[in-house]
Amino acid sequence: MRRHRLLIGAATLCATTALAAVEGPGVNQVISAVRAQGPIRVDGRLDEPGWATAPVFDAFVQSFPAENAPPSERTELRVLYDDKKLYVGITCFDSKPAEIARSLGRRDDPPPSDKVWVAIDSTHDHRTATVFSVNAGGVLVDGLMFDDSNFTETWDGVWAGAAAGRPDGWSAELAIPLHLLRFPKAREQVWGFGVRRQIFRTHETIDSVVAPRSSNTGVSRFGHLAGLSGV
Repeated sequence: MRRHRLLIGAATLCATTALAAVEGPGVNQVISAVRAQGPIRVDGRLDEPGWATAPVFDAFVQSFPAENAPPSERTELRVLYDDKKLYVGITCFDSKPAEIARSLGRRDDPPPSDKVWVAIDSTHDHRTATVFSVNAGGVLVDGLMFDDSNFTETWDGVWAGAAAGRPDGWSAELAIPLHLLRFPKAREQVWGFGVRRQIFRTHETIDSVVAPRSSNTGVSRFGHLAGLSGV
């Protein structure tokens, strides 16, 4: 089994179990999703009218190399949903768009490149999450986080993702079928939610909630995705 960490280093099972039992620094962070107005075509371009109705989250922070520092580039996150899918749109602004690494590769094995990652703790147990990634060339990766900070690519789901260039950077669009996610039977859903951007040329890692390299935690640090109703 291939295992590596998505967010930060490994921890012992007893330590991660204890840490994952409580909310991390993202406890007060709420990212709001809204119902999509009309169909979403997954082509990497956030140009459907529905995207304009989604609240923008841009309070990303560096995890590496300068922990807790402001990012060198702006990132905007938007989330939509309908009865069948969750849609995540990420706009990666870049002051040097010609230097974005858009390398191509096989699914689950992207070459070094600019990437975005979306991790969803839909059971809200602070220990497990389903992970979806798109690089700037459109290469997809998926897998599972478990025991808070460990990651395996042995899980594969059928979902859609795409990337597109912009004059001021690039953007990614993900469409995740709700049936891939386990969540409680409740009209109003609140899930753990974490988003990461990696800039290859600067080796910069930007997170929606900072993940200190010394904490040995991952899922338990996530913020919350709210606004999901009647799914």
